[in-house]
This record gives sequence, structure tokens and C-alpha cells, in this order.
Amino acid sequence: MRKPVAKKAKPVAAPVPPSSLKYAVVTTLPPDQYNVYGREFLQSYVEHWTTPIHIYWEGADHPTDVDGKGLVTWHNLNEDQDRAAFIERHPGEEKDYRTAAKRLCHKVFALNDPKRIAACEDVETWVWLDADVKTIAPVDGAFLDSVCPIGHTGSYLGRMDYPHSECGFVAYRGKKKGRAFLQIFRNWYVKDEIFKFPETHDSYIFDMIRELTGSKWFNISEGVPGMHVWDDCPL
Repeated sequence: MRKPVAKKAKPVAAPVPPSSLKYAVVTTLPPDQYNVYGREFLQSYVEHWTTPIHIYWEGADHPTDVDGKGLVTWHNLNEDQDRAAFIERHPGEEKDYRTAAKRLCHKVFALNDPKRIAACEDVETWVWLDADVKTIAPVDGAFLDSVCPIGHTGSYLGRMDYPHSECGFVAYRGKKKGRAFLQIFRNWYVKDEIFKFPETHDSYIFDMIRELTGSKWFNISEGVPGMHVWDDCPL
């Protein structure tokens, strides 16, 4: 599914003035999907965004056919030893996405890469963006401020008519609250805490951490019915 982002800069319930927050985006891009949606994702991103993006690729031979315009930093996902250990501990085929912990763990380890976070100490807010998103309008700092308002641990796409959130766009805000949440997220995978729950995919685990920590989050799609909430929210 292609999920358009920022087709309109709709006002949100509680708009905030533009700030000097520094954002950076993170995603994973599977090599076998680059020709399916990855190239278009990257082309549309560098056309419409001015925010740096960190792309995690399995291996060192990442694509070079799209001009990143100085925005793109590639990372080798295979260098993460915690991820390698997690995959080794949980072999076997996963057919149901609800229990596909291994198949859907790459996103979590990329998002919570401690080396990147330490190296990018000036970044205030890390934004996760799925690599099957096609950006069709400009995304600037003021727009990101509007969907990542002050006073929250982060922002996400809730789904009132579905068992778990849509995590194709999630912002983790602040060097304290956002970072603390990310650390818990990674630790739950490293320590296999996720297997205490009936579902083990990243969106369900995200919701569990959000609920159990009692942290304050901004629901970008508040009140939007149905499964596909992208089309009727500010994104």
C-alpha cells in the first residue's frame, strides 16, 4: 500500500508556533523492495523534505542511483549485533504478522540504533517513516511542529477501529522522554520481553509500551474511523 504523506497541511486541534527543534528521519529499506517502492520513496523524499534521513540497508552495497541531495545517510543494518542475536534466537518461519517478531524486528533495531543516536546528539526528535510512503507535497519544520506538538513524548497514528496503531509515521520527541521510550523499546527486544504478549509485531509492542509507561502521546489521527487513517488526518 502506498501511503501518501503531507498531501495537505491541515490544521490540527492544538497548533503550535514553528520552533527550532531539529528533526531527523529513520527508515529501513529491504534490498528486494527497492525496485518495488524504495526508489520512488527516496525520490519523493529528497524532492519534498529538507530533513536528514538515515536509511538502514541489509549490507554495505546500498543503491546510489538517486541523488540524496546531502540528506541521506546509509547504515548497514547487519552491523547491529543485538539484531543478529535476536534473529538467531528465534529461527523458523513466521506466517501470521501478529506474531512475526523476527520478520518485523528490523525496524525496531534500526530506529533504536545507539551508535546513530549518540553520533547525532543534536537531534531533538527522531521520526520513523515507512519506506513505502510516497511524499507528494513539501514537508517543512513548521508542518512537523504541527504534528509533533510540545508537551508530548511523541506523536503517532492511532486507529480507533483496529486493534493496534498504524506505525508508518511515529515521532519520538525530546532527548529525555523520547530517548527513554526508545531505550525501553530496544530493551524489550534484546531481553525477549515482547514474548510475554499475545502479539509480537512492532505496532502492538509500541502500543503496549505507550500504555504501560503512561506516557503522553499526540494522536495525529484522533477520531478518524477505519483502518486506513492516513487519508483523513494531517498527513
